[in-house]
Amino acid sequence: MTRILYKIRFILGAMLLVGISIIIVDICGKSYTFTHHNLRYYSEYNDSIAKNLRVYPENDGGNYVQVTDYHVNSNKDLIITIKSKPENIKKTQRVFLIVTDNRDYSNFIILFVHKSGVITIDDYFGKTGGSKIVSILFVIYLLLIILHFIRRYRTSMKANIYQYRNILYLGFTIYLLYALYTFGNGIFKDAGLINHFYNYSDSMVTFSLITFPIIIVLTVVVCSSNVKLMIKEGKNWRNMLGFILGIALCLGIIVPEFINETLQSTNFLDLHKWTGTGRFIIEFFHLISASIMTYIECILFATIIISIKASKHIPSKDMDYILILGCMINKDGTLTKLLKGRADRAIEYSAIQKARSDKDIVFVPSGGQGSDEIMAEGDAIKNYLLSEGIDDSHILVENKSTNTDQNFALSYELIKEHYYKTHDKESKPNIAFSTTNYHVFRSGMLASSKGITTEGVGAKTVSYFWINAFIREFIATLVAEKKVHILVIGTLTAANAFSIIFTYISNVILSSPM
Repeated sequence: MTRILYKIRFILGAMLLVGISIIIVDICGKSYTFTHHNLRYYSEYNDSIAKNLRVYPENDGGNYVQVTDYHVNSNKDLIITIKSKPENIKKTQRVFLIVTDNRDYSNFIILFVHKSGVITIDDYFGKTGGSKIVSILFVIYLLLIILHFIRRYRTSMKANIYQYRNILYLGFTIYLLYALYTFGNGIFKDAGLINHFYNYSDSMVTFSLITFPIIIVLTVVVCSSNVKLMIKEGKNWRNMLGFILGIALCLGIIVPEFINETLQSTNFLDLHKWTGTGRFIIEFFHLISASIMTYIECILFATIIISIKASKHIPSKDMDYILILGCMINKDGTLTKLLKGRADRAIEYSAIQKARSDKDIVFVPSGGQGSDEIMAEGDAIKNYLLSEGIDDSHILVENKSTNTDQNFALSYELIKEHYYKTHDKESKPNIAFSTTNYHVFRSGMLASSKGITTEGVGAKTVSYFWINAFIREFIATLVAEKKVHILVIGTLTAANAFSIIFTYISNVILSSPM
């Protein structure tokens, strides 16, 4: 039972927040002081209007609400204080508050006086007394969730940097920080419940538009690197992944905006009617596309940050072994530039450790023989290590594996066999691995999935190869955790559908003339 409560703690917290908010609104909402507008922005405004202003409920509205004070302050803001008369209210009443000087100026405000006596402005779930307190409580609640994800992220990164949950925690944190900024603005605007939904909707669209220039720049950089890659490495779909992703992100932002603007210029679906069903349908699709794009971008930014951290990471403790992940070798058995970079990075790290603690490390070159290779990759790496002055006694070759997954599995078996010849079973070998910088994070994830505790060091590669390879790794991690992403996108869709339905109910059903 305790475990179940812990898992749904955020839902319980939200339910508690709703309950507290209802109590606060019920206590504070029966009277409300608010700013109607700044009169100086109206072309017809003059000083005589301010002197002769009258604010009063239309017709029988005086039975339900009382204007207790109104005045124009030094900033030409019209400040109005109203109070309900709960003893006269049998059901929710729609009241028009008239603002006029009886000559040149006239305006009105829509009030909803609820059965409980709570007054809301403009909308059934509009601004009310206590709105600011509720907004502050919501922001505090959201801040607590963000702090939770930050703590989980820091703890998870400290325990093991090579976990996809690190990307999720950081991506969620970025997403929620932007939401916090959005809802935080609502405090200063004294936003009501329905206004928060509007702010959220606008913020999702705004985020995708703000980041659009960044996506454009990234797309241009990726496309140019893909051109270089295809010239150097040949034309195939893998070498176009960066181009495909960049165009997909751009289209994901442009297409919904284009459809929205096109429909807005027509009479299709009755989009121009405030209470029209078509308006809410197109708002839903516009909102969900913006929300999904915002989520994907947050995950992309988190992936970039963590991948860079992983590629630049240097193990803090001394290692017993360093695994060199194999890849294609040249036809004569020598190492390609990519593989040579991995071997050189392992040698470089061994020198750092030697200088730091005078401890030697055992190199584990790993990789089997491909159908078009003259020898096993592990043996080719060993030959290179010997040529660089590494003693044969410090080399342990694994030459049967055919992919990264097997690199770790088979090498780990060799390492354990070698290690436990001189160590007791209660201890564990400290293992590092060397691979190309773009490959460090996913390699670490594969090792973690097999229960192998390890830390990676990244070798540099040319920029045009690194960018496309990183995109490939990003797509691979998305696919690896597709169930999580489907769940999140499904949750976003449900939440956005709820917000649109809630807005429809408030704007159309409950706010219609009574």
